[in-house]
Amino acid sequence: METAKGTLAEVITIRLEPDSDVLKGIEEACRKYDLKNGVIISGLGSLRRAEYFNPLSFPDGRVAYGDPIIREEILELVSISGIVCHDEDGTISPHVHVTLSRNDGSTVGGHLGYGSLVLATTDLVLGRIEQVDMCRRMDPKMKVPVFHPTQL
Repeated sequence: METAKGTLAEVITIRLEPDSDVLKGIEEACRKYDLKNGVIISGLGSLRRAEYFNPLSFPDGRVAYGDPIIREEILELVSISGIVCHDEDGTISPHVHVTLSRNDGSTVGGHLGYGSLVLATTDLVLGRIEQVDMCRRMDPKMKVPVFHPTQL
């Protein structure tokens, strides 16, 4: 287990307009406010297109995300959660998951991908975490980038 303790220091609010890419919008706001260590506190809205991933087990024993699941329909963004990390080179790298409601009331969701587009609006609240370095780096066993919190 890796742990680090910090302080929630600042709140950043975002409203994404129709046809905005949700993940790109989060990244843009993070760059604007230099947010590299943070959390998605809250988010809701609607999407006209969603692209997300769910984990799969591969023949070589790895567990990773496979091909994207793409839904082009009216979807309610019931919840969005995640962390705002950075890669070792400092590039902002949010890890975001969504829960979506379909017209029939069923829910779907997973790891948010690029190409998830806002229908009417999507509203988010992000928080800056201080005293913790939230880096993602390649895990040699799993062969995917994983979160490594470090005390500052």
